[in-house]
Amino acid sequence: MTENDLLDAVTNIDADVVQRFVAMDQRLAKKKKTILRKTLLAAAACFLIIAGGAVLLPRLPAVLGDASSFPAPDAGSDGESLPTQYVIYCDPAAGDLGAEEMQAENVLFENAPHKDFSFAHKTNTERPSGTPDERTLILNGKTYSGQYSRTYETALAASEFFESYGRFHTYRSDTVSMDFRASTGELMLFTNFDEAARTARGDLTEREAKEITDALLRSLYGEEAATEYPYDTTLFTDSELGVFYSVVYRKQVWGMPTKDAIQISVNTQGEILGINAKYLGLFSLAETRLTEKSISDALAVLQSAFSQNWSILDTKLVMDAEGEYFLSARLAKSTPQGTDAIEVYISVLS
Repeated sequence: MTENDLLDAVTNIDADVVQRFVAMDQRLAKKKKTILRKTLLAAAACFLIIAGGAVLLPRLPAVLGDASSFPAPDAGSDGESLPTQYVIYCDPAAGDLGAEEMQAENVLFENAPHKDFSFAHKTNTERPSGTPDERTLILNGKTYSGQYSRTYETALAASEFFESYGRFHTYRSDTVSMDFRASTGELMLFTNFDEAARTARGDLTEREAKEITDALLRSLYGEEAATEYPYDTTLFTDSELGVFYSVVYRKQVWGMPTKDAIQISVNTQGEILGINAKYLGLFSLAETRLTEKSISDALAVLQSAFSQNWSILDTKLVMDAEGEYFLSARLAKSTPQGTDAIEVYISVLS
């Protein structure tokens, strides 16, 4: 593995991964408690029926949950019948997991090895003429400089509409790496590798950390970014990776969170450790191409396509390399062997 490969692997990790597993653990724990409660109630009901007759039999649907309360597979958000063009793509590594429990006959379930929703693969290209030899950033009062290292492209560089979003320049020093979008010069990724900064311990509070990142968000991406990217969550890390807060701001389209998030990490002394805005601006056209109904209909199909054994977690609007929109979600369920989880993507019809 080259140095570039290692850096790419590190910078492709963002808050979505952490949030996803936190949400999955919390919701599965809650669901386990619900299942246990229902099982105990059902067992008690059966015992009373055997002992004293079928007095409680009419009440069992209320105890166990009436299947008619779940949405019908073909019902949209307004009760109309949904079309058959919906396709649910699944991570190929999951195999047929989940497909056998799908309940919607008008939905195709396919593995998607050809789909690219993360644009993680990077291909080095020639350095364009006029590219600066050095770039400098000032983050929360501290100056960082890096020398030109490489120019690379993601799958978006081949897209008809999003080509300008798929080419980047990397600048590095001994302690930092910075990626800028080639077409606009905007900062996409910043990573501070300085060990002293990562292990430093101070008394910065979560509120103070957010004040720092709020100001940095506006200074890097403009005053309008505070409105376009509302606050989402704050994650706290205290591990071998360091001690820091990660504050996440996320764009929404018609009320649905998108993959376009700006994540800023700051240590407990106020020094910036990382910035991840690699999907910046990718959903700028989504509100004109999609409607609130098209998103809610896709969500209704997804919710009705699987049995109630599955929990649907962390739903977001995403885009593939061809510029088509999808809802992504993590499906998870508890089994005697542990937890089954798959990542799925359902098409959003424009």
